[in-house]
Amino acid sequence: MNAIKLDLALAVTVCVLAALLIVIMPLTPWKEVVTLALVALTAAAWVVLRTRRVLQKARQESWRGEGRNEQTNGVSMMTDKEAD
Repeated sequence: MNAIKLDLALAVTVCVLAALLIVIMPLTPWKEVVTLALVALTAAAWVVLRTRRVLQKARQESWRGEGRNEQTNGVSMMTDKEAD
């Protein structure tokens, strides 16, 4: 299981637990909505940030491992030396 899927599972679990807590705790409807929105936005931001970090790390590793080829937007292109 990769790190992105693990973080997504963690975020979904936290959101479900927050929803269960809201059901148990007596809150006014607007406080429930605000609480759920804050939890959901925090979880979404966490997943986006972690995804960006993982993709950036993978991109850096692929550039190091690529060696002779240059990459542009995920497409491998030959260098001038390889064309000769």
